[in-house]
Amino acid sequence: MIEFIGMSKGKFNTYFKEASRKYAEEKVNSGNWSPEKAEELAKQTMKKLLPEGINTKTHHLYSIYDKESNKRIGIIWFKISEKWFIKPTDVFI
Repeated sequence: MIEFIGMSKGKFNTYFKEASRKYAEEKVNSGNWSPEKAEELAKQTMKKLLPEGINTKTHHLYSIYDKESNKRIGIIWFKISEKWFIKPTDVFI
């Protein structure tokens, strides 16, 4: 069984750094960004997506835990956007 727990500020800071690094790496590997500018461009992109960090409205970040082992096994980040809803219960991840 898994459990979703709201991401703590500390986990968010770690996630933000790692996600920015991986995004920069992907952009360099695809030839879209130069290695010299990739890290800064990735941070700018992440800050644009999450301008209030973990408190950005309509964005939800959770750590995913395996309840049996109590180990963190991943994260989930989603945004709820009313303009995209077909029904009020629809969420796009």
